[in-house]
Amino acid sequence: MSALADELVRQAKQDAADGRIDEAKTAYLRALQHEPDHADAMTGLGALLASIGMATDARVILEETVRRHPAHADAHRVLVTVCSALGDKAAAYQHSMREFEVRPSLTIPYVGTGTPVRLLLVSAADGINTRTARFRDRRLFETTYVAAEFIGDRPLPDHDIVFNTIGDAERSLAVIDAAERVVARTTRPVLNHPRHVRATQRVDNALRLAAIPGVRTARMSRIPRARAADPTLIAELGLPFLLRVPGHHTGEFFERIDDPAQIETALAALPGDELLAMSFLDTRDEQGRYHKYRMMIIDGTLYPLHAAMGTTWKLHFFSGTHGADERALDTAFLADPEAGIGTPAMTALRAIAAELHLDYGGIDFGIDRDGNVLVFEANATMTVPEADPDPAFAYRTPYLDTVAVAVMRMFVTRAKSAAARTDRGATQFI
Repeated sequence: MSALADELVRQAKQDAADGRIDEAKTAYLRALQHEPDHADAMTGLGALLASIGMATDARVILEETVRRHPAHADAHRVLVTVCSALGDKAAAYQHSMREFEVRPSLTIPYVGTGTPVRLLLVSAADGINTRTARFRDRRLFETTYVAAEFIGDRPLPDHDIVFNTIGDAERSLAVIDAAERVVARTTRPVLNHPRHVRATQRVDNALRLAAIPGVRTARMSRIPRARAADPTLIAELGLPFLLRVPGHHTGEFFERIDDPAQIETALAALPGDELLAMSFLDTRDEQGRYHKYRMMIIDGTLYPLHAAMGTTWKLHFFSGTHGADERALDTAFLADPEAGIGTPAMTALRAIAAELHLDYGGIDFGIDRDGNVLVFEANATMTVPEADPDPAFAYRTPYLDTVAVAVMRMFVTRAKSAAARTDRGATQFI
């Protein structure tokens, strides 16, 4: 291998880490001029293109990489993300499977000066995993992740604490079984135990959370798609009602039915043999604007994450409108959620958190005109985003950082508590 190409790849990685995208791209291209078959340069260039939204170009480069270097685990890993972004879930799964066949576990090294907390992440190769990059500070943690489907009977890597990142019970039931087998093999603390994640399927949540005072949930059924036009179902749910494909998020494969005549068209846009049919929870205010809030659950404590407002029913923070009124709503919720949504709603949210038994999770909800909490979703898939570079959203950064720090504090505290009872003294940790 060319020493110059290796050095250019090292330079490109540093440029990319520092946000110098053009310089990184140039360095990768120069490395490939010196060594056209350099696997790390090809993979790095593909990952860089994917990071700036050029997923199709990235896929071409990365697929050529794995054609030439079929055992290059990093190229398969990046292809998982790229193919998922392009909507090719089957290809993403195949590359994920291949990555873990080549490399059953991956360790992200510690860069601090003391003794790290060894964090073991149990993940799904084909599923919705909790995004952990925000919490894996390399100055605190040595992080190893394993795929529950592929670790088999191999010894578990050394660890002080386990975090089950498999967050979507509907998409990942089989892998939750595998995760339960993995965590049964450890004596260390397990956060987000798979049995608690399993219980967060939407239909199950709708039933158990509706029993909490001050909480309303949608009437909901998991149905074969052929039943979507059943008059009995429509009568049960009322109009409008919603159809969605289980195991998808951010509004993907999610349709609103205002008239039974729309069902055939909606079904054409919804893949799969089963659907979730649910009644519509209306959160509009007097001006006809929809409201949606997110509260995070970290180690039993609630943290506000955002309040969104918009004119469309399929509302997310990123898709809402962000004028002065919207930012004022968000600012007030972040600063004092109880003042914003009321004490009864906060009491209900605390009861929801206790019922879920998740160490890390979130609740997406609205508030009706009687002050009830309308639960849209409550599970472990909720993401804590990085700070938005737009100065208009700088007010959000301290609150996002507070949640991230709370997660890391939970990891360290639980690990220390366990270490005090074992052969690895808690005083060794940072």
